[in-house]
Amino acid sequence: MQNTSRKRMPDTFLDRVDLSSAREALKSRGYYLIENAYDSASCQQVRQFIDEHESDPKVEVNYAGSEIRLWGSQDKSPSLSEFYTTSKTLLERLSGQAPQPHTLLAIRNRPIDEASQTVQLGRWHLDSFFNQMKVFLFLTDTTEASGPFECIPGSHRWGFKLRMLAKGLYVRPADILGGKRTYQSLEESWIDSLSSHGYRPQPVLCKAGTVMVVNTSAIHRARPCLKGNRYALTAYFH
Repeated sequence: MQNTSRKRMPDTFLDRVDLSSAREALKSRGYYLIENAYDSASCQQVRQFIDEHESDPKVEVNYAGSEIRLWGSQDKSPSLSEFYTTSKTLLERLSGQAPQPHTLLAIRNRPIDEASQTVQLGRWHLDSFFNQMKVFLFLTDTTEASGPFECIPGSHRWGFKLRMLAKGLYVRPADILGGKRTYQSLEESWIDSLSSHGYRPQPVLCKAGTVMVVNTSAIHRARPCLKGNRYALTAYFH
């Protein structure tokens, strides 16, 4: 078995990022894709790392065991630490400000039980009402069935967010005492109603090795995985 903890991932994709195009994409639709950022060998290496650590005592398990989350992965492998550092550099170049480190999440999703509504619903959310950038690395090809990242383009814009806030759809009085914001779990019926107003969910379908920068103040989710496996890294910053 390969020792994945000692291998490193290349970071040459930084030199291929068109900062002007990236900023425009983030402004207009809320995300920007960098295709072929990592090769298949690098993606396989990280997938193996995730599988090797699925039994760690601190692994978070969700959706009836179909999802595992490895928080703080940047401290478990030099290659993942390097990706996290590269992600920080990318955001710094895009914004001109140094983001504050937080954590790197390694995640694996396997097919859910399609008959169970409880593992399919309640996934739409915002990470924050205010602009917040994350960097994803998709380690497998994402298809309609494998649980792609989905977002509603335009929902990251201040005009949209302020209208939803005024309607009480993002924050409600009970949130003040409850410690949880309404926008952390949005109702499916409301998401469906947005489509009639031109705000339609859009899946991000891409090849393994694609990096995505996204403003997660947009409405988004990881669609339930119905077929295959979905592996990804998510770099979080303050």
